[in-house]
Amino acid sequence: MKKLMLSFVIISCLFAFSVEAAFHLHVVAPNGGETYKVGSTMKIRWECTSAKAKGKIFLILGSGKTVSHITDFGLMPGQPMQHEFQWKIPNDVAGNTKYKIMIRIDYGKSTVVDLSNNVFTIKELPTVSGSLYMDVSDRFAKIKVLSPNGGETLYKGETYRVEWETENDIGHPTIYIREGGSMVYSIHDVVPISLGGNRYRYNWAVPDDISNGSEYFLRIASGETKPGMDESDNDFTITNQKITVTQPTEGVTVHRGTSLIIRFRAENITENLMIWVDGLDPRYNFIVDNLPPTTRSYTWVDVPIVGDGVIPGGDALRIVVSTMDRKISGKSGYIRLVD
Repeated sequence: MKKLMLSFVIISCLFAFSVEAAFHLHVVAPNGGETYKVGSTMKIRWECTSAKAKGKIFLILGSGKTVSHITDFGLMPGQPMQHEFQWKIPNDVAGNTKYKIMIRIDYGKSTVVDLSNNVFTIKELPTVSGSLYMDVSDRFAKIKVLSPNGGETLYKGETYRVEWETENDIGHPTIYIREGGSMVYSIHDVVPISLGGNRYRYNWAVPDDISNGSEYFLRIASGETKPGMDESDNDFTITNQKITVTQPTEGVTVHRGTSLIIRFRAENITENLMIWVDGLDPRYNFIVDNLPPTTRSYTWVDVPIVGDGVIPGGDALRIVVSTMDRKISGKSGYIRLVD
């Protein structure tokens, strides 16, 4: 009887382990070494198995003490493995160099947890007296970067407006591009174009020799004797990978029962593509996947029909062509789906 009971316990433990191992969860970012400021936006990224489950995100200390319950989220089958939540760090979060992100997911009767591999830093905003602030403002030029200020995607070879505002004469400033902790590009003696008031711009053609990346910041530094600088509040992306949807165009009306020709092109992309509809319930928005990146068009037959159901109508829908992980995508203009 003891041998039978021992065997049952071992089998139960192995079964529980196999269920646990079957669910994949991995905190991607922040994963250690990063520095954030109170009031800035932290991109929390993770990978997990596609399943019906509920999850929670926490800010914790390296010791394991929970500091803040950041948010709840839900999972459904069919979703991609990559997920992201943008968290604006509240002003009441204390500065500390030993923070981690913890994600907990409950599915069925099981729970999985993953943490940042190493600690990261959150810095508090400095508090200064009125007199000290006046001294600092008198000694340093006030500059505020307006664009790119975080979240944008800039494509190599294309020209974008770098915009800023300043209350001081900063002459011909220098523009720096930072990737992570390294300065990778600079433009000296920039001749600003006035937009009226305190706003200025510079037309910047993104060079082809910058590496693809999603952790870029732009810095503007004064070119006059009064020093001063400012950076983008959050990171932005520079890439030569691009998906452009050329059809359907803005304002097209699509009737139920008809077919829709979708035209697009993928540049410098080697992954397979998928097509879906932005603005529809996720249960109905899938069109097709695993298209080769050389595909240039796809005909969506019987547009409103999905299995045995019918797609709800709408007048704010967009066709999206993306990589399978949805990290790179292009959208059509807004279309209408009607009877």
